[in-house]
Amino acid sequence: MEINTKKGFAPIVLLIITALLLLGGATVYLTQTDEIVSSNETISQDEKQVEVNSSTTTPTIDFAFELEKIKKELEEEREKRKELEGKVAQGTTKIVVQETQPSSSGISQELLKKIMARVVPVTCMGSKGKFKGSGTSQLVENNEMIVVTNFHVINVGPINSTVCTIHIPEPPNYTKGTLYTARRGKFSPYYPDVDVALLHISKKVAEESNLFEPFPLLGCSASQVNIGEKMIVLGYPSFGEDINTGENTLTVTDGTISGILPTQYGPRYKTSAKMDHGVSGGLAISTEHNCIIGVPTWGQYNYSVLQDYGVGEVLGQIQSWESIINYGEIF
Repeated sequence: MEINTKKGFAPIVLLIITALLLLGGATVYLTQTDEIVSSNETISQDEKQVEVNSSTTTPTIDFAFELEKIKKELEEEREKRKELEGKVAQGTTKIVVQETQPSSSGISQELLKKIMARVVPVTCMGSKGKFKGSGTSQLVENNEMIVVTNFHVINVGPINSTVCTIHIPEPPNYTKGTLYTARRGKFSPYYPDVDVALLHISKKVAEESNLFEPFPLLGCSASQVNIGEKMIVLGYPSFGEDINTGENTLTVTDGTISGILPTQYGPRYKTSAKMDHGVSGGLAISTEHNCIIGVPTWGQYNYSVLQDYGVGEVLGQIQSWESIINYGEIF
């Protein structure tokens, strides 16, 4: 009997559950419908907003296109490189790498050779006798072919009775080469405080040598020359002569800027580089900055400034490039 009672109730329970599910389903459906309507209204409003703001929207970047473009450019570069490497391997193309070995002075050998070829021995004879010194060709651009030297080197008598000559130095020893006659030119009106002058060489001579090409260095500014910095002096000092023949070759001595002497015409530089008679009118180069310090001109010996250095240790003095340019009045 209990079993039958339970069987009688089963249909009733099933009907109740079905009715509840139908009511719940209706509720759920209604809720979803409301949400969809609300959502559609929101979308409609968003679409309107998009339409309003469409004019201010920035165009999108096609990253795929840009990436493909970069890949194509890289591939072209690879092809070019392969082609160049193939030519080099076949010997049809040469890649030249210029290597310059620095000398002990700090200037490359290549540059030093160019400078040494421009420093010439100068000899002048006149009523006051014979004087030997040094000079440098075409230190500045000039329409004429010039050699810069000290005035005291060429001041050996009246101009019309003075004969000066230069020798073109010949590498590798830079011995005296071909002899040429030089004509006296301008000198500083502030001599002896500014001791600089010009010699003029004929154009024909210049065409036969490379002495008169643009000089490979520029002048140092006063701020570039400091005590303790390294430098070299180039010229033809008497201590470089052959004791048997009297012949001389170019001499390069190195040292430092030992001190600075201010004058109303610009600084003079003291140097520990060895200097002697014959180097007057030569060249002083900064190996720290690769520029022209000036012209070796004086020597301090036995507490007196000498133009003829004499024999013995001399503390040389260099006439600054600044004083030559500003007060030389020769260019």
